[in-house]
Amino acid sequence: MNLAQVPLTKNQVSVLGKGLNFAPTPKLDKFKLLCEVSNFTRKIKLKAFFNDETRADQSRDDTGLRNKSTFLPPIHAIPVEVLAFENAVLKDIDDLNVEGLKPFHNLSRVEHEAIKQLQSNQDIIIKPADKGGAVVILKTEDYRNECLRLLSDRKTYKILDSDPTSGLATLIGHMVEEALSNGWISKNESDFLIKVNPVIPYFTFLPKFHKYEGPRQGGL
Repeated sequence: MNLAQVPLTKNQVSVLGKGLNFAPTPKLDKFKLLCEVSNFTRKIKLKAFFNDETRADQSRDDTGLRNKSTFLPPIHAIPVEVLAFENAVLKDIDDLNVEGLKPFHNLSRVEHEAIKQLQSNQDIIIKPADKGGAVVILKTEDYRNECLRLLSDRKTYKILDSDPTSGLATLIGHMVEEALSNGWISKNESDFLIKVNPVIPYFTFLPKFHKYEGPRQGGL
């Protein structure tokens, strides 16, 4: 849905029609491939180590809140077949000639160029619609104005003098430590609730193109 009314080439329409979840064929990255193999073989090792045994059920008071496990079975407890498979795959990756590979590309050269053109166009914003899965193209100015209109709602948003993330993290840390010391939560829950590097959220909105009547008071 081209709400910006900008002219699009046939190739730009083609790549946008594939949807925003479409991923062009990436270049082979050996390091990334090794990480994926490591994650896959870890799952096999865990499966073999626990031998499909059902773990003890959680207690009634256990919330299940805990950080993702990094446990790896000791090498002496891993079947030799699993280790042999892992070594064989790692050797094949090491022998790969990345430069000599000719992967099948799911986009043509002109479609790749169309993506670059859309990315470099500072006059438009491309967003998914709030419903229906459509791709919506907005004028950057219209998108910015609508963001400012939404943020001007003082019943929902408040202007801050500074970034409160650090202060909030400290406050939450004190509360979690108090809860742990009083036995209200477990150590696993405490570790889960305290974030060493909290992520600052960002503001965005999804257009309702089926109700769009142009930029006006009331939203897109």
